[in-house]
Amino acid sequence: MANVKSFHSKAQLRQWFVKNHNKQNDIWIQLNKKGVEPGSLNQAEVVETLICFGWSFAAIKSIDQWSYKMRAMRRKPNGVWGLNMINAAKKLKKAGLMHKAGWQIFLSRNKKRSEEKLSEFTPKQIKLFKSNKVAWKFFNSQTPSYKRYMTWWVVAAVREETKQQRLEELIRDSGQQRKLARVEAALLKAKKVYPPGQTPVEEGKNIGQVAGAELRSVGIDTLERLQSMGWEEAFHKVCEMYPHRANVNMVTSLIGAVENVHRLKIDAGMKSEGLALVREMKRGL
Repeated sequence: MANVKSFHSKAQLRQWFVKNHNKQNDIWIQLNKKGVEPGSLNQAEVVETLICFGWSFAAIKSIDQWSYKMRAMRRKPNGVWGLNMINAAKKLKKAGLMHKAGWQIFLSRNKKRSEEKLSEFTPKQIKLFKSNKVAWKFFNSQTPSYKRYMTWWVVAAVREETKQQRLEELIRDSGQQRKLARVEAALLKAKKVYPPGQTPVEEGKNIGQVAGAELRSVGIDTLERLQSMGWEEAFHKVCEMYPHRANVNMVTSLIGAVENVHRLKIDAGMKSEGLALVREMKRGL
């Protein structure tokens, strides 16, 4: 995996930063998804290490159903630090964990922009919002928690053009007398409510986008179809189309999806059956 580094522990990650924090400007760090290999390096430990060296994370992307990657970048002097990052840096300094270079970057932050109260629209933003009477009325009819969050979402943006874009998006959706479209979409996704028999196969335990696409290509497009078919038949279908998938990871993912358990918690007897099927498939390919 080009440009993506994997670390086994927080200590190993810190050692890399000691040597490279001032030599590179960014790095992609691979992490396991929740429930995969408990005890391995986690996101909170990465973020803490980044703060110690004056770095921040800029993006998160999925790799497969078991792992994802975080993009870490060096902070620039006079940059903006969020309140949570400021508090974390002070605690790490007190604990003796802040690296000298990271502390210098922290001290050079733009204090005015970093620590100003980000909880209210500016008079100019309010004027623009009020120019759409329907949007303003709808927004003010919402719950206090929604209004607080959406106000923060707008004013906490670092770039002025981003603030403007977010405010325009909020006004547009409020003008249609609806909550922010992306918030509604996230809520629907979190609820994961689907019509009977139409649950996307990707919603199954252990089935990510890659395995989901492979299952769909062989006609298994819903979780219900996968479960009624059984993991053995599904495994045969996938391996006929994708011989390289005749492996332990694939068979345990299918077993877990059918039985609705994490692949690492599959019954020992069933896992043994899966391994036997893998060996059988490999002999026949």
